[in-house]
Order: sequence, then structure tokens, then C-alpha cells
Amino acid sequence: MLFIHKIRRKLMTIRVSGKHMEVGASLSDHAQESINEIVKKYMGHVLESHAVFSKDHHNFLADIQVHISHHFIVNCHGKDSDPYKALAQALHKLETRIKKYKNRLQSRKRGTEKVDFIEISKHIFGDSHDDHEQEIPVTIAELNTPIETLTVSEAVMRLEVTEYPLVVFKSAAHNRFNVVYKRPDGNIGWMDLKSE
Repeated sequence: MLFIHKIRRKLMTIRVSGKHMEVGASLSDHAQESINEIVKKYMGHVLESHAVFSKDHHNFLADIQVHISHHFIVNCHGKDSDPYKALAQALHKLETRIKKYKNRLQSRKRGTEKVDFIEISKHIFGDSHDDHEQEIPVTIAELNTPIETLTVSEAVMRLEVTEYPLVVFKSAAHNRFNVVYKRPDGNIGWMDLKSE
């Protein structure tokens, strides 16, 4: 069962919902006001935001997703036995990531240059529970995802403010496909894909 509280402020929609639980008006209002405050402080406005609360054994999970632009999403998670503390953890991560994103945008000297996109297909695979019958993973979702033309530092910024394990982009320097990714040791790796 999914319960949704929705608020519309200027161009931003803030949705608060509970996954297999009901979110009270107090928690919903607190989440909406806190997200709105952080977004107004650093970005002015965004397209939309969604906070989802769920229960995991003895802990509450707070997941916040903020759509900063059509192609850029910030995801943050919090976990605690108190839903307000779980929300506070997620909000702290949100504020840190949006602040870092804004600072990097302001430090760029590129001006208002148009960004090129290439559409690719993205497949999301699910786990196969019956390993004997099927060795190929089941496709859960398939959607077109734009590949942006970025510098390596911009791609690293995208990687740091999202929770994605990698970012595929077209290099602004030499027009080839590149990948930046989070390594298991916590550092960031960079692959420049050259065809031979």
C-alpha cells in the first residue's frame, strides 16, 4: 500500500510517501519543508523531489530523490530506528551533495555552452533465482538514457553527487566515450575508450 502526500510550490513538486507503511502528516510536513529549504538555499528550484519512507526490521529507511534537471538526479539515503533521524541523515547527505554540485557549477569557467547528448539504451537486470533453468539475467527495465558531452572533472562531479557506480560520457576534449567509476578502494577510476 502506498500513501502519498503531495505539495506544489512554484515549479517544484515534493512528494512524500510510505512503502508498506503510513507516513503521518507531521513527518510528511517536516520532510517537505526540509527538502524545500535545502533546495531553495542552494538551487533556487528543481523539477521535483520524492521522499520515500519504509521499514526494515527495526529501522526506518528514508530515501530522497531530487531531480535537479532532466538528466541529473541526486539520491540520498538514511537509516535509523527513528524516522526523523533517518530523514535527518538523508537530508544531510542531500545538502552536502547539492552544495558540492553548486560549488562546482560556479567554479566552472565554461559559460553557457550547449551540451550535446547521444541517446543509448540502458538495461536493468534482475537476479535469476533459478540458476539451472536460465543463465541469462531477466531484463527488468529498458530505457533510453542520454550520454552527455562533459569534461572529466564534470563527470567526476556527477559521480560524487549521485549514488551511481559509474558515469558514461562523451569527452569534450577528444569526442570519445569515457567512463568514470567508483573503485572498491574508494578512489575514482577513469577509462578513456579508444577503438583500434
